[in-house]
Amino acid sequence: MLEEMETDKGLAISLIERYMNLQRILCAEDKEREIHNQLITVKAQLEVCGVNIEKLKIQ
Repeated sequence: MLEEMETDKGLAISLIERYMNLQRILCAEDKEREIHNQLITVKAQLEVCGVNIEKLKIQ
């Protein structure tokens, strides 16, 4: 049960972070720059987790 609560909390934290990032984009004076900065951050996080982001590109 504790592991399930930790998973639920982790999911909630992740969703809050996504929501806040979308708000940052909406409020940014330079939206393209904000999106670029967020991509850099998420790319680094994925690389730390061992995810190859080259396979995640949309064309």
